[in-house]
Amino acid sequence: MAQENKKTDIEADFLQLARTALSGRTQDVQVVLRRAAKRYQP
Repeated sequence: MAQENKKTDIEADFLQLARTALSGRTQDVQVVLRRAAKRYQP
């Protein structure tokens, strides 16, 4: 079950990244990437 939640979280983060990237604001994309990197680092 935890594995499913983690997969869902990753999918949601990438979806957010895609939406942010489509807006064209580089700084916002960097923020989303930084947050995701912190969340998933070992």
